Amino acid sequence: MNQSISQGLALLEKIQTFDWAKEIALSDVNSELVAQAGTLKLFRYTPKTVKAKNPVLLIPSFINRHYILDLLPEKSLLKYYLQSGFEVYLLNWGEPEVEDKHISFETLFDVHLDYLFTKVLHLSNVRQFHIVGQCLGGNIGLLYSLLKPEVVKSLTLLTTPIDFDHGGKLKDWARHKSLDLDKFIEARGNAPWLWMQLGFLGMKPTQIILKYKKFFEKRNDPVFKRNFLALETWSFDNINVRGQFFLTLIKEFYQNNSWLENGFQLGTRQLHLRDLIVPVSVVNAEDDHIVPIESTLQKAHVPQARQFQIWNSKGGHIGALIGTASQKVIWPEMIKWLTYIDQERTTR
Repeated sequence: MNQSISQGLALLEKIQTFDWAKEIALSDVNSELVAQAGTLKLFRYTPKTVKAKNPVLLIPSFINRHYILDLLPEKSLLKYYLQSGFEVYLLNWGEPEVEDKHISFETLFDVHLDYLFTKVLHLSNVRQFHIVGQCLGGNIGLLYSLLKPEVVKSLTLLTTPIDFDHGGKLKDWARHKSLDLDKFIEARGNAPWLWMQLGFLGMKPTQIILKYKKFFEKRNDPVFKRNFLALETWSFDNINVRGQFFLTLIKEFYQNNSWLENGFQLGTRQLHLRDLIVPVSVVNAEDDHIVPIESTLQKAHVPQARQFQIWNSKGGHIGALIGTASQKVIWPEMIKWLTYIDQERTTR
C-alpha cells in the first residue's frame, strides 16, 4: 500500500514536467524582467496609454504560480489593469533553492522585497504605488503597507485571510497536536508543494471527481475545455515555500493568530493592524472554503484606514478572482475605486 502511494505521488510530481500542459496558459501581454533578488523576480508591463498617476504592484500568493493573475487573454486581471491605463509590476516568487530554507520573514522584507519594491518607485519615477495582493500575497502587501505606508497609495486584498481563528480546515490541521512542523522542515528544508497540494485536495476530496465529471460532460465545448485545462494546469503547477518563512507563517498566523491583538513582530518592529492608514479595498468569495469570508479583513480591524471598501463576489476562492461574474461586476468596481484613490491628493 505504501509503495502504491509513493508511486502515485511520484507520478503527480512529474505533472510539473509536462511541457504541453504549461503551453495552455497563454498570455498575449508582453513583460520585461526589470529586477531580481535571489529567486524573486520583478516584471514590468506597460500599457499602450498610461492614464494613472501611480503603478500597480501585483503580489500573488507564494504557494501557487503568479500566472493565475494572467491565466488567459480573456481571463487576465493583469491585462485588465493595463487596459485601464495602469502601469503594472508583477512579483514572481520563483522556485526557492535549497539554501533559501534559511530566509526569514525579516530577511525577506528588509532585503529581497524592499529592494524590488523600491525598484518600482525608481523605474516609474513615482513616490507611491498601489499594491494588489492575491490570497497570502495580500498578507505580504498588508505587512509592507504597515512598514512603509508612505510609499503605498492603496492596498487591495483579493481573498486574503486575516483572522485565522476562522481559517476553516486549514486552521484545524495547522493546530492539530500531531503536527510537528519543526521536525518536518528540518527534514525537508523547504515546505514541499506536493504536501500542501494534497492538503488542499483533502479539504474537499470529492470535488476533483465532480470537476472531471463536468469536464467529461462538456468535453466538446472548446471554450470550457480551454478554461478548464488552463486552470487545472495552474492548480498543479505549484512551488515549494521557504522553510523558515513557512514556519513563521504557520506558527504566528494559522496557529497563534496573536497578530490581531498583539501585532506581528518583524525584527525589532511591532506591526499592528490598527495602525494601517492607507486606503484599503477587499474582495471576498462567498463560497470560499480556503479563505472563509469570516476570516477576511473587516473595517474594525483597520479603524485608521482613510478609505475602506469591500466587495463580496459569487464563487469560490479562484472563481471570485477570475470568474465571469467577477469580471463583469467586481473588476469594473475595483478599477473605479482604484482610479478615484489614484487621483486623490496625498496628505501624508
